[in-house]
Parts: sequence; C-alpha cells; structure tokens
Amino acid sequence: MTDMSAEIRGLLVDDCLTCAHAHRLAERLGVAPREIGEEASRLEVRISCCQLGLFGYTDFGDKRLISEIRELPASLKERFDARVDGGGLSCLAAWEIAAETGLPRCLIGTAADRAGLRIGDCQLGCFG
Repeated sequence: MTDMSAEIRGLLVDDCLTCAHAHRLAERLGVAPREIGEEASRLEVRISCCQLGLFGYTDFGDKRLISEIRELPASLKERFDARVDGGGLSCLAAWEIAAETGLPRCLIGTAADRAGLRIGDCQLGCFG
C-alpha cells in the first residue's frame, strides 16, 4: 500500500472519502486532486459529500445537500454564462464563482442546476 493509499484509508468516514478531505489531502501531499480521486477509485473508495452539494448526502434524505433555489440572481447567471463550456460548467469554474461571490460552494452547485447547467470535469474525477 502506498503512502497515499494509507492516508486515504485514514480519512475514511463511513467507508467513504469526503470531497473536502480529498482536497485537503491533495494540497498536503502536493498533488492534483484528480490523483487522490484516482487512488480512491483504485482502492474502491467512494467519494462523498461533494462540496458543490451534488452527491453524497443520502443521510439527509436527498442526493443533494440543497434541493432547490426559487430564483437565480441575474449576477450569478452572468457569471455562469461567462464560464459555460459546451453546455456545462466545470467543477473548478463553480469553485471560482463561489470564491468570487463569497457564496457557499453547495449553493453554487444548486444554482447551476437551477440554471439548467450540468457540472462536469470534477476535480477528483468523479463524473465527466
């Protein structure tokens, strides 16, 4: 078992690696988050608690942490439109929008869904 494997196994919560733990581990080890995701996949460890609120929240009764937004603010829609690539928004772009606006990442994920955008290119490689 590699050091990364041992580190991942040491961070498991209910046999899953949370998105936040994966990103912090990547930063600590000085590797791209995708490398952590690939190693977790090799170990057959699922990623949970997506920081964009997209998956891994079944304990809360839904796959998403936040389930709906009634109306999308125009300023947020403009930010999405500026970063849309092929009908979707990358995970990294969503994180950048969250940082720029000071809004929680999970709220940005739900807002993107409300805008009809699919979030792809997960930094951990969870979905395409």
